[in-house]
Amino acid sequence: MFYWELDDRKKVEKMAFEKNGKEGLENINLMYQTMEDLPDEVGFQPIALQIEPTNACNLRCIMCFRQHMKREIRNLTLEELKKIVEQFPFLLRVHLQGSGEPLLNRELFDMISYLKSKKVNVSFTTNTNLITDAAVEKIANSGVDSIDISMDGATKETYEKIRKYGNFERFKDGLKKLISLRKKGVRITTNTVILKENLEELPKIVEIVHELGDVDEMTFIDYLDNYYIDTPNYKDTFLVKESEKRKEVIEDTKKLAKKYNIFAEFLKKENSKVRISCLWPWLSCYINSDGSMVPCCSILDYSFGNILKEKFLDIWNSEKYKEFRKRLNSKNLFPRCIGCDIL
Repeated sequence: MFYWELDDRKKVEKMAFEKNGKEGLENINLMYQTMEDLPDEVGFQPIALQIEPTNACNLRCIMCFRQHMKREIRNLTLEELKKIVEQFPFLLRVHLQGSGEPLLNRELFDMISYLKSKKVNVSFTTNTNLITDAAVEKIANSGVDSIDISMDGATKETYEKIRKYGNFERFKDGLKKLISLRKKGVRITTNTVILKENLEELPKIVEIVHELGDVDEMTFIDYLDNYYIDTPNYKDTFLVKESEKRKEVIEDTKKLAKKYNIFAEFLKKENSKVRISCLWPWLSCYINSDGSMVPCCSILDYSFGNILKEKFLDIWNSEKYKEFRKRLNSKNLFPRCIGCDIL
């Protein structure tokens, strides 16, 4: 459960009490107090993590930051995951996703099963190109709670232009297979990055989802040019600027989703220079497959420390972490924070 899911405090408190009793409630109270005070030093322990199972990927998407990634390609191991999780006694939610395709890690299903044994709600993201009948069976047996599907095109031409090395028919087949898991209680969502290449296909994306069986939620997010802050012309290449056409397409997409009773959310990236709602550095942690702890899913090369080599609590309130919180709280944003969709 990430900070954007914390509106229902009673639900969060119930989950915390069921897992950790009164200690869990005390930690939750400290968490909500932290959300109000935003101190440099944090006194509670996170209940949610995003952990990268692998930074290897089977696709080469044109808008993805992986093309600038300098980290060594590496899978997190099950034993390393256990070493991480053991340091978070109040953990309630883990999202297994990073710079790669989680299904390329052969221990993914064992990781999910392990997390479920620790009473943790588990989700992961996939591009579905590796989904087979055997994979679906393993996913169902793992006990995963939610799966987020990357969906950036409604035609073969557009999809395969954006998601290089991807196969549109294989994608749709995988999407259909995963949607079938809703009958078994698995929450299925889709995520679409709005680009110049796919803007006019947004309504058709909703149509395809409906034709294949519907999902629980669809999210549409503007291309984040802050990933490429040091690379010229990327914003001009991909970012869809405000226009009557953009407004019309998005309005049509919303109407279609409403018609099919699908919840659709549009996250608009604003070029804001003030902190509005980012609570990542106070409430959650992002851990790369090599164990490095970074601020969030947008800033992957600024490490506070390595949780496989250091104790979490030493990193969590280190001078480097405290300085980052102080800077964010004072509106003195890091370059890659400017323009983020949750600021």
